[in-house]
This record gives sequence, C-alpha cells and structure tokens, in this order.
Amino acid sequence: RCGPIRVASMSRSGSEAGAARAGEVGEADAEEAVEAAALHFALLALVDVEEGTELCISYTSTACGPSERQEHLSEHFGFSCDCERCRCDDPLRELELGEAFDAMRCVNEDCGTGYGVESAAGWRRCVHCGRQWHMDDVDSD
Repeated sequence: RCGPIRVASMSRSGSEAGAARAGEVGEADAEEAVEAAALHFALLALVDVEEGTELCISYTSTACGPSERQEHLSEHFGFSCDCERCRCDDPLRELELGEAFDAMRCVNEDCGTGYGVESAAGWRRCVHCGRQWHMDDVDSD
C-alpha cells in the first residue's frame, strides 16, 4: 500500500524540491488538504521531514487504540498497518504517541479532527477548518 510518490522534502514552514515516500499508517506525520475545484492536493508536514523520509497519512482515527485502528483498516480498506504506532503493544508508549497527536489537533470545538500546521512563528492553522491559533493561547493540562 506504500510506494514512492513525487513530493517536496518538507518542513512545517516550507518545502524544497526532493523525493519522499507516502504511505498509509495510523501514525500520521502529514495531513492531506484537498482542493476539489483545482483537482490537486497538498501534503502538509506536521513535523520537520528530511528528504527521503516516508510520509504517512492516517486512514483511520488517530484517537483510537492500535487494535481498533487495525480492525477499522481491515474492515474498510482490506489491509493492516505496520507503522510504529499500530505495532505498539506498550500502553504507556501508545499514550505518549496519542498525546503528541492531540497536542497538534485543532482547538476549534466545531472541528477537533484537523491538525494544525505552522503558519507563522508560534501560529498554527487547521488544515480542515482553516482556523488559526497561537500556541501560547492553548491550555496545556
């Protein structure tokens, strides 16, 4: 299910020409932003990515645990995922990975599913709803 595609090597704040790989996993480090009218999509990095690194998008909820994600992938897409997060059998490591994703999740209560990409120093923009917020304004529990 994973193969090389032509994308730019990316950082949260920009991109440069290069090649990378994109595949399906439960451990997303990239988010798709589709523009139907233009018939193209952008793959936005949620973290800094070096050239040649496999980029991953999630076909299922990153909020679910490994067994629930694997079941969803099997039932709806006919395959199982072999990423670090889906292979994880350590509840503490899974919690750590889940908290890292939650920290990037959109703060808009009406959205909550999109991830924020850095749009300027300290600012994030949700790839789903477009809302922007400053990281200093986010409560950390």
